[in-house]
Amino acid sequence: MYSGIISSALDVVRWFNNHSGALELLHQAQKFADPDRLRPLVLILPAKTRWTSHFQCAARLLLLSVPLRTVVVNNKEKLLDIAAKSQTDNAAATARKVIASIEDAEFWARLDRIHAHLEPLAIATNILQASNTRLDHVLLTLANLFRIYNSDNIEPDVRERMTKQLEFHWNKGAGVDQGIFILAVFLNPYIRGYCFNREALSTADLITVAEDTFARLFGCDPDADFSDALVDYSNGVAEFSDERMGLEYHQVLAEKQGTDPNIVRIWTLIDRSNEPLAICPGRNGLTRLAIRVLSVAANSAGPERAFSSFGATHTKMRNRLGTDTVHKTTTVRMAIRREYVGAGLVRRRLKRKLGLDNEPLSTPDSNLQFEPEPESSDNPGTENDFEKICAALVSAAIDSLEPDEAEPEEEDSEEAEMEAHGLPGVSSEPVANTAQAATAAVFGQSGPRPLVLSADELAQSVARRRRTRRKPKPLHIPLEHLFLYPSAPSSSPGDSTARPRCSLSSQEPASDPDSNRDAELRKRYDFIWRGGVRNYTHEMLLCELSHPGPHS
Repeated sequence: MYSGIISSALDVVRWFNNHSGALELLHQAQKFADPDRLRPLVLILPAKTRWTSHFQCAARLLLLSVPLRTVVVNNKEKLLDIAAKSQTDNAAATARKVIASIEDAEFWARLDRIHAHLEPLAIATNILQASNTRLDHVLLTLANLFRIYNSDNIEPDVRERMTKQLEFHWNKGAGVDQGIFILAVFLNPYIRGYCFNREALSTADLITVAEDTFARLFGCDPDADFSDALVDYSNGVAEFSDERMGLEYHQVLAEKQGTDPNIVRIWTLIDRSNEPLAICPGRNGLTRLAIRVLSVAANSAGPERAFSSFGATHTKMRNRLGTDTVHKTTTVRMAIRREYVGAGLVRRRLKRKLGLDNEPLSTPDSNLQFEPEPESSDNPGTENDFEKICAALVSAAIDSLEPDEAEPEEEDSEEAEMEAHGLPGVSSEPVANTAQAATAAVFGQSGPRPLVLSADELAQSVARRRRTRRKPKPLHIPLEHLFLYPSAPSSSPGDSTARPRCSLSSQEPASDPDSNRDAELRKRYDFIWRGGVRNYTHEMLLCELSHPGPHS
């Protein structure tokens, strides 16, 4: 059904773009409908190599639906005369088909549904193709897409196919590294474990992922203080509280600058290590792990931009430059550009781009500005550290391919293991868990609840892991069960008038526990999604500026 509508929409775009007389009538209809517009809009023909181009095509057709219908109603015979002048054999039949599509109300209704289905994908593309996309961006974007398409507002066949594809990409794309993506979301201080379903992701799973990732990246096992820090961070106490991490301040500052909070900078400000490359297996190890995991680039936008800069340096006229010279020249060029961007001195081009690079910068005289973070290439010691990390990752990947060998169990009792790792025994005093109490107040005592760690669960997990002494199996949790999703708005299944809700913001009053639960979940999901909506809106503006018609 939808493939035929897309084919008809492309026929409309091609026919008008190939007939200058019909295109002039469309421009006149736009000028009549909107006299204040200086230049008319043109129809966009999508290209397979351009992201979101089919969405832009559908959006532009819907925007020009009224002028197109006006042209057909007032100039139907003239359009047929224009088609008759063509030398092709089926020119008249093609013109009648295009006119019939424009006159068909069902065509526009279904095209609007296609636009509604493609809009979340366009927003997700803006998030995932940005130059600073992190691992938590990827997983939360997949979760948002799953929430949107797994709704009664979506047709059953579309819902089944989209959710199946999302599960396939999550399972195949992340593979055995699903745990690292889950850990990246957990280490986002604005989200923590609030969105995870503890029935699918247990405390033992998360602790195992955190310890294994630490050993994989730093080459040593963390100690008991690391586990205590993990529990304190999950509960938002000590140095990991919202107040001491300055979450509200960074949120307000990012909103003034029109960007998202810099999560890596938030963690860097509470780093207690004097050496930037020091390995901290203790309590500060959680901070170093968060900085390392959240600094991973989740796409190739940065390297592609570096290759483009290499091409601008190593030209035909300078083809005898050595590799080291090109690398150093490009490093200086990119460093200078970062300084200019931070000062707001770079002029923006009206070219369609994707990502947060298109966001408006703060003015140079602003009192609140982030200082540009230096990249790894500016620090001469970072290259050696990066090589060590690569070697550790390769070694870990090789080790993961070997079959697990069961090691003999030790004779130490469970209490001795717990005391050796500094964990409280049976007689220890209970630790107050305010985060779990707040969670129970919002979610109630029954039903799925978010993941909040506790000292008792930590002790049981460590003792169980020390008894087995085996390599943990990689996590494979479907998106459907991994997250707690806010309730979808009520509507009849497959209702063609209901559109997928791309925005998670809700103005509904929180008068009952379910409303409070949904409001809290929406706030977490909206943290990532609103940046994509902002970039998507800016992209639509750039598309309008980049594809105007001729001057009137």
